[in-house]
Amino acid sequence: MKRRDFLRLIGSSTMAFAVTSCSDRKANPLFGKTGQELEFVDFEILCRSINPIRNFSELVLFKDTKRVEVYTGRSELGQGLTTVLVSIVSQAFEIEPNQVDVFLADTNLCPDDGPTSGSSTTRDIAWGIWGACLEIKDDIIAEGAKLLGVDLTEVRFSQGTVFVEKGTKSRISMFEMSRDGITFTNPNTTPQRVQMYRDAGLKSVRALDVVTGKLKYAGDIMAGTCRYGGFFTPPEFRTGYKFQPVDLRATLAVPGVITAGNMGQRGPYVVAETFPALQEGLAMIDRKSMVPKKNELVKNLSQVREHAILRKTVEDTGNVEQHLKSCRHTLSETYTTHHYNVAFLEPQTSVAIVSDDEAHVWDSTQHAHRQQQVVARYTRIPVERVHITGTNVGGGFGGKIGHKSGAEAAVIAQATGLPIKRMYSRAEVFQRLSRAKEEVAVDLISGVDDSGKIIARSANIYQDEGNGLTEIYDIPNSRIRLFQVSQKNMGIRHATIRGTSFTQDVFAMESHMSSLAHSISMDPLEFRLKNALWHQDLLHTAAEMIGYGAYQPPEDHGLGMAIINHGGQQLGALFVEVGVDRKTGRITIQRMRAAFDVGIVMCETTATIGVIGALIWGLSITMKEELKFDESRILTNSFAGYDIARFSDIPDMQVKFIKTFGDGLSPRGCGEMPLPLIAPAVANAVYNAVGVRLFSTPFTAERVLAAIRTQAT
Repeated sequence: MKRRDFLRLIGSSTMAFAVTSCSDRKANPLFGKTGQELEFVDFEILCRSINPIRNFSELVLFKDTKRVEVYTGRSELGQGLTTVLVSIVSQAFEIEPNQVDVFLADTNLCPDDGPTSGSSTTRDIAWGIWGACLEIKDDIIAEGAKLLGVDLTEVRFSQGTVFVEKGTKSRISMFEMSRDGITFTNPNTTPQRVQMYRDAGLKSVRALDVVTGKLKYAGDIMAGTCRYGGFFTPPEFRTGYKFQPVDLRATLAVPGVITAGNMGQRGPYVVAETFPALQEGLAMIDRKSMVPKKNELVKNLSQVREHAILRKTVEDTGNVEQHLKSCRHTLSETYTTHHYNVAFLEPQTSVAIVSDDEAHVWDSTQHAHRQQQVVARYTRIPVERVHITGTNVGGGFGGKIGHKSGAEAAVIAQATGLPIKRMYSRAEVFQRLSRAKEEVAVDLISGVDDSGKIIARSANIYQDEGNGLTEIYDIPNSRIRLFQVSQKNMGIRHATIRGTSFTQDVFAMESHMSSLAHSISMDPLEFRLKNALWHQDLLHTAAEMIGYGAYQPPEDHGLGMAIINHGGQQLGALFVEVGVDRKTGRITIQRMRAAFDVGIVMCETTATIGVIGALIWGLSITMKEELKFDESRILTNSFAGYDIARFSDIPDMQVKFIKTFGDGLSPRGCGEMPLPLIAPAVANAVYNAVGVRLFSTPFTAERVLAAIRTQAT
């Protein structure tokens, strides 16, 4: 039985564990070009179900070469998944990290355990592996004692070996045990055993390959006579037109173009020998192939407010109107955010070989198994005959969970019979799917009593989920309503981008909180400490890190703060210091100090790097990044017109992890949480520095200068 078929039978909540040396080898259509082969293991796997934290489905295999193999359907996005899994498995079995091999995102080899998104991989998959490894080790020790002919109490385990403590010759390695003799015990993962985990301080196991350029991405793959393929991508909103067949003679006359054709509503396609020839061929396609649709598109916030309907009420407690009327202090404000793109460094890239009703795709993807479904749908090839190999991903952030480059490569390969590399240009990253994080408006009204306690709050949110406004503050009378426009009517359609549904809401709420504090002449830190549900320790920690209260900022410098509860599990507090140039409006971020409570930190090195990366991206979105468009087209087509934070923009940063919330017996993730904190913390610091409130992102120098001039008049 093939491993893929076995996993389909056993479902999603299984840890499979085997001691085996039997395998066969089958040719891989990519590596077959160079005479190499990819191993597919066929064997009877002994398994049992274990679910210590969340559902997961993994494989841990012990090889007779004294190596342990770990399989997961998740992808490596640079978030340190490989390093975390190596750290876990090597620690559990007391072996060297270089004895552990991690295999990721291959639909023929690995289970489908969901997309690599947020922090769920470490929280669910890695922690599930740790708990399962503890159980596996128990089984190994029990079987070792049986094979050595001694009582279980007489043996010890060290460095992958079961041995009798008093006899150096009485020992057996876990790699030597026959799978037929294994007896499984029942799961026994207690809190005490879970806490056995210690961060080994392992550095990135891929670091050398990264810095030397040896780490390969989808764009580095050339399968046989691979050619470059692509579709015509106009800058117009894709929801606003459809395609009709077009004359491609001018395209076919371009040197290096091999073939071209029309593919219905996917539009015209071109295949060329080189990427520049492909781009030139696509540029020759007549835009008359585009036929406008009749529907009116919603393109900005004023139109959103006009067309939005109430989708759901997220929260509705107490009597909001009554208590807002009775409060002596009320404040009504509106905050808005802007369109921005994922803008990862590596564009969507895929390589496809399609022949004999079978497809093999190498894809830069966050979810290989979803891509398998997409490719099957595009090509009409049975899903069991579609094989996706996930490559290293040069940034995903939600933008490569369901992207189409793999399917587009496959349908072009299917139509031409050629191996095809589909590599998005930077313009296509911005324009191909016309997706971005949309503009959001949040209307807030809050009422506060004389002691500084929030009594009531009303929030109307346009085009977002409202998650960032829940479970942060103790507000007895609260209503959160979501108003949205159908995505089919939007000019630029919604994209899931890191921190989604929190970045916009937290900007509004945390700016509003400081504004509320100032309206009643209360210190913003004191105001939060009085009203926060769980963030007191984090606030004290981050405040101490930046010297809040003891440090007096220079003229036109200010301190600002923000807190977050991301997904009910991840808590954070951020303090920043900014300087504002009153003549130019330019904001300079001087310092960032952040404290996070995310439960057990499995690998502090990778966690810290991930947090810092998220903070930097939050700074970039808050201060610089903005997608530009007019009534019908996306105007942004390169990084030349899409400003991104540079090294010179990055301030002095310090991060600290604490454990005070919940039971602290598992990791809770931290990948998305830091990003939403930046905008409100910076806005609050700007107010502290020069006394102007920023209600809209991004915080460009022009916007800040306009606010300063308005204040002066």
